[in-house]
Amino acid sequence: MRKIFFEIIICFIGCLSGMVPTVKAQSDITIAGRFSKELPKGTKLNVIVLDEYALPNWFAFSTSYKSEISADGRFQLSFQPKSSKLFVSFKLEGPKQEYNYLNALDNNFTLYLMEAGDSLHMDISDDNIIFSGRGEDRMNCQQAIYANQIFPRNSILPLLRQKERKNSGDYVKSLIGLIDKNLQTKLAILDLYKNDLTDSVYQIIKYNTIGGAYLILCSQL
Repeated sequence: MRKIFFEIIICFIGCLSGMVPTVKAQSDITIAGRFSKELPKGTKLNVIVLDEYALPNWFAFSTSYKSEISADGRFQLSFQPKSSKLFVSFKLEGPKQEYNYLNALDNNFTLYLMEAGDSLHMDISDDNIIFSGRGEDRMNCQQAIYANQIFPRNSILPLLRQKERKNSGDYVKSLIGLIDKNLQTKLAILDLYKNDLTDSVYQIIKYNTIGGAYLILCSQL
């Protein structure tokens, strides 16, 4: 079963990598914003651009752009992307070069599809990120998808008890049910934004969301 799911993941990632163009970008990407919480002095926003999304160790093949965060939580940076569409990850880099997530909902699978010419402002709180500016619909769509957690607290405890009791059949059945239900919710969120997205962006986010669900499933088996 694990082998089948890994084959599906490879298929999705292969399709996804083929859908992201590698043509030279024409316009810079500008990102500015503000954190609502106080951060240690010297903290930086690290925008990690994935050079090869389909590679297993994504962050080993990436380019980073950094902006020091001011005392009032503000930051701003710009860079010229290598392609017209790209995936990025936002991370906090502490004074001792340690990396942290932006907020409680962030994790290593939180990757945003961006486009050359994006000019965005980010309002970042402990439990949400609101994007405004050029590209806001695409970014807020992805943020809404990521905010819909796959393992809400009221469902993960019974699931873990099944795993601890070695009820493998019940565990796998419950796990697949949870992930499928969550996936359908995420795809419904995507459909709410469909009219505000280009077809290529819609398809890339769709397959990235589906592939992410299978990736999480395999990681839990």
